[in-house]
Amino acid sequence: MSGGSRATSRFIRHERHLVSPFVTPAPQWKRSAHCGASNTCVEVAPLAGPSYVGARDAKNGADGPVLTFSQGEWRGFIARVKRGDHDLE
Repeated sequence: MSGGSRATSRFIRHERHLVSPFVTPAPQWKRSAHCGASNTCVEVAPLAGPSYVGARDAKNGADGPVLTFSQGEWRGFIARVKRGDHDLE
C-alpha cells in the first residue's frame, strides 16, 4: 500500500502508530445550536455503528457517564418529545 499505511498481521501501520482494525472510532458528539457557551445541554452520538445512540451531559464531557439507547428506544423518545409528552408545563 502507498500513502504511509500497510497491513501487519492484524494491525494497520499508519505513520508511526499501530492501530487495530477492530477498534471503533471515537463517537462524534453533537449538541443543539441553542446550547450556547453555557454547556447546559445534552450531547448525542451514534455508538457501536448504527446500533446504539449515546447521550451525555455536555458540561461533564468525556469524563461523565453516557446513557446508551437502542435505535428503537431513541426513536421512541424523540417521537414522545415531539408530541410534547415530556413538556414541563
